[in-house]
Amino acid sequence: DWLARKSCNYMTDAVEDCGNMLIGVCNTEDEVTKLKDQQLKGILAQLSLSIAEWDSEKCPAVKSHVDRIKAEQTEAEDDDCVEIHNKYETCTSQAYEDYKAAHEVGEDGRPDWLARKSCNYMTAA
Repeated sequence: DWLARKSCNYMTDAVEDCGNMLIGVCNTEDEVTKLKDQQLKGILAQLSLSIAEWDSEKCPAVKSHVDRIKAEQTEAEDDDCVEIHNKYETCTSQAYEDYKAAHEVGEDGRPDWLARKSCNYMTAA
């Protein structure tokens, strides 16, 4: 489960640690938590499909997200929210497909290829 562990490390660094930098004058902790949950939701959907060994319970950042989402799901969602969530899922899925396509093409010879492609994915998702 090396890939699963490395993916967890990446998400913890990119979403949790970097996201926490936003807390302060411009954003409350709750606002940042919602932003991180949005990022993790899209990423988690793709990880579950692409990494057979993925177990959300083993990744603290993702487990916290899943626990929060489960708590929120006990509240009823109206039709508008369901439609918005569906659009969000479509958007994040497309971002992942673009990310996979970039990996299939391979490096373009410019510096920091993986960092650029990962940044593009995180921005789009």
